[in-house]
Amino acid sequence: SEGGEIGIKFDALDRKVRVSAAGFYNKLTNYQLTTSIPNPAGTGALTSIVSNAGSAETKGFELEFTAAPTDG
Repeated sequence: SEGGEIGIKFDALDRKVRVSAAGFYNKLTNYQLTTSIPNPAGTGALTSIVSNAGSAETKGFELEFTAAPTDG
């Protein structure tokens, strides 16, 4: 597996406004996926199945904006 994340936070207006931004990338190999399915016996219980999903890649960007315009 390889990947990383980079981000920044910025406060403004006497800390009443905050902007956070982050970008990420992950490359997974030999990834295993766990799935829950209803038990085939019809008991209502769940059964977990682990399967090999091979490789996966995730990438994205997150932006968060927070404002507190009043003291309360």
